[in-house]
Amino acid sequence: MVLLPKFDPIQSLQVISQQRVTVFCGSPTMYTCCFQVQSLKSVIYHQLECVSQGRLLYLLMFRKGSYRQGFSCRRIGLTEASPITHCTPIDTSINAIKIGSIGVPLPGTEARIVDLETGDKVLTVGKLGELSVRGPQVMRGHWQRLEETAQVLSDDGWLLTGDIAYVDTQGYFFIVNRKKDLIKYKDYSIYPENLKRFYINTQL
Repeated sequence: MVLLPKFDPIQSLQVISQQRVTVFCGSPTMYTCCFQVQSLKSVIYHQLECVSQGRLLYLLMFRKGSYRQGFSCRRIGLTEASPITHCTPIDTSINAIKIGSIGVPLPGTEARIVDLETGDKVLTVGKLGELSVRGPQVMRGHWQRLEETAQVLSDDGWLLTGDIAYVDTQGYFFIVNRKKDLIKYKDYSIYPENLKRFYINTQL
């Protein structure tokens, strides 16, 4: 394990290359910074597996051509789930990777899409709703914040992630937006235009 005092894209990529680091945890912003270091990024694509806690990293990497160069991002999660919930199946076939998807739930982890209003109704394949997860890695609650805990964690252990997502017929989950970014106008749900277009283009 290699620890750095702060994130610097050039230093990070140098360390990854020199120390032959195989797993890197970061946010999409950090990966974007790394992609901009043209002189170093190509040397790590063959060895580095990425973990992200932000949405649409797959789409970002696809636009940068990273999949074609062997760069992989297999796991994604959130802090409240310490932190991994979904993973792209480890497979030598490129068919295991679906662009834009966070993958399938880890073994022992359950995931479902529920309605945005109450979080109680489980939605069917292809329907947009809030991603909810349950498993041994999910937190027991926010420290000394009972009201906040009650808003996101049910009595039977289901955590509302705040991510607007859908699941396809093969069980792959796709995050479209954050719930707090959703604009409600009358009976309409409005998403930022780029994410809305991405959702439409990647439908079942």
